[in-house]
Amino acid sequence: MADDIRTIRFNPPVYKNKDTDPGVLAAAADVITVLLKGTAADGTHPTQSLTILTANENGTEFTYEFDATNQYVLPNRIVGVIPLHTWECAGPGNYATTGTAPTSVTSFQVGSQAVHTETYAATLAGAAALQADLNAALQGDGAASVVWVDAATDYLKIYVMNTTQVVKINTVAIPVQA
Repeated sequence: MADDIRTIRFNPPVYKNKDTDPGVLAAAADVITVLLKGTAADGTHPTQSLTILTANENGTEFTYEFDATNQYVLPNRIVGVIPLHTWECAGPGNYATTGTAPTSVTSFQVGSQAVHTETYAATLAGAAALQADLNAALQGDGAASVVWVDAATDYLKIYVMNTTQVVKINTVAIPVQA
């Protein structure tokens, strides 16, 4: 017996997980949680997890198996996805270190790029090298400035301006400044 494959279309696009993969479209083998018609006892829509078989390049059309794993959900029962699978493109923000600034940087990550591992000391040369590497990683989506503060305890102040990407220094996201 052939598999019973169903197709569902969404507008706007569906994303993997806005908390862990912001801006990354859902793809084959991902599990998304859909909202179903009707109202649960608490006044919300009931939900169901669906395992995606195929996805178009725009993240708007998916196929899934009509089977027990997906609780035999018909496409006409689906009204949307939970907020975790939505994403609103952030406007450019300004990021800066707050609190304790790092005395050395051992890694950084820009958006969903691979983690860049190199040690940047809290020195003038370390600040210049980190600034150059951050700007190369930003690829024109923002600009970085790294300042070495020569004090009793040397440290680096890191600023990333006008970017939509989350920047992590030593695995900690640099907070957005209002």
